[in-house]
Amino acid sequence: MIDILAKFKEVQDRKAKIKGAEYYQRRELKFREWDVLTRVCFLLNRAGIPHPKYATENECPDFETFENGGTPSWPVEITEVLRPDYRRGDFWKSDTFRNGPINFEPEPLEDIWRPLRGAITSKSTCKYPKGTSLFVYFDISLGSFSNWGTPFEEQLLQEHSIKPFGDITAFGSVYVLSSDMN
Repeated sequence: MIDILAKFKEVQDRKAKIKGAEYYQRRELKFREWDVLTRVCFLLNRAGIPHPKYATENECPDFETFENGGTPSWPVEITEVLRPDYRRGDFWKSDTFRNGPINFEPEPLEDIWRPLRGAITSKSTCKYPKGTSLFVYFDISLGSFSNWGTPFEEQLLQEHSIKPFGDITAFGSVYVLSSDMN
């Protein structure tokens, strides 16, 4: 079992040393999953919300988590949501040859929530153990929102109340981490 909050520091230290394109290579997939798991748990801890304390790697779902003393908490599946037209690998590869700051200002998406709905729907069709939590890394910049001044969390909850994001009842809980959250 690995202490999740201790792993958070290790992941952040290692992430700072990895060049952009390397972080997104296939061999770093499990590391990126740890990145999402540790950041969600770090934010839950900071907010005083109960969260798992320890984790072990799995195949499906991605992690088995534990409370203090090794009592099983819940399984966790990790997924990522990108802009439909975004090819991260191509972006980072092209940036490797440039000097200077990255200037990426995407046009607002017609339906910013479509990729999230697709990811949740896709994951909800899989057979996970009862109580599995879905941790979603929403890697779409707030610059893609037409209403970027309104906090992400407010827009997310408002949109879900109007048109639910798929069958979230397939999960014990769903946590969405925006790439713009700290």
